[in-house]
Amino acid sequence: MKALKKETSAPTRGTQARMTRIVKYLALKLGVEWCYPLQDVPEFIDAFGDSDWAGSEERQSTTCVIIVHGIHCIDAISVTQGIIALSSVEAEFYASNRSAASGLQLKFFLHEMNWIVQLRVWSDSSAGRGIMSRLGSGRVRHIEARYLWTQEAFRAGKF
Repeated sequence: MKALKKETSAPTRGTQARMTRIVKYLALKLGVEWCYPLQDVPEFIDAFGDSDWAGSEERQSTTCVIIVHGIHCIDAISVTQGIIALSSVEAEFYASNRSAASGLQLKFFLHEMNWIVQLRVWSDSSAGRGIMSRLGSGRVRHIEARYLWTQEAFRAGKF
């Protein structure tokens, strides 16, 4: 849907074919129901981050973040990364940054309401987690320095 939405400003026959396919798929589905049953105040916010490396025609990666508070899905984000990642590790690290930032935003929002919760950031990339847990870029030289703030936040115990 994200890629199709970008194409609609200058549609082609391929755009129309992709849109037709999506509409046919959605027509077969009855709908989506989000249910939020009563739960005790959870002690954790879980932020799950993942990316596809160079998945678009422009070689840009897509970041997907899901924020969960207990059993309730609070937010679902899918955005194109602004930087062209030169490796899958780099793309996963940028996805972890986005999930940490979104999770910290919710954590601080809940803190303003006097709900003290801890943030857990999840990633399926062990190399991305390795970059997050050390200081500096290490052997990965092309990571932008502005994304290294999460290393300090991780060391400070913010997540």
